[in-house]
Amino acid sequence: MVCFDELGHLRSMVRARCASLDLHEDEADSLLDAGLGASANAIETRLRIVDEILMLAVAVFGATRGGEWLRHHGDIFAGRTPLDMAMGNLCGARRVRDHLRILHDALVD
Repeated sequence: MVCFDELGHLRSMVRARCASLDLHEDEADSLLDAGLGASANAIETRLRIVDEILMLAVAVFGATRGGEWLRHHGDIFAGRTPLDMAMGNLCGARRVRDHLRILHDALVD
């Protein structure tokens, strides 16, 4: 019997989203890196947050501008780009996700 690898599937989905936003492979690797010795729960949490960031970036800015926004808008997070914030610790990734949620909700309303 073959066991479904949920983390592997999630990781490949995030890589595909990174590619659709034209993010470089090293940027994708940094986004996926949960840190040395991270538990499966920590890895899954990071993957889900990054996946949501990428989905929201496409929903708010479109596929072409989403990657650009992630790389270049350092004025939002005190000089750090959203991509830098998301590549850092989990708290930074959550801040980027929450910011994008607010933008998305404002556009939907």
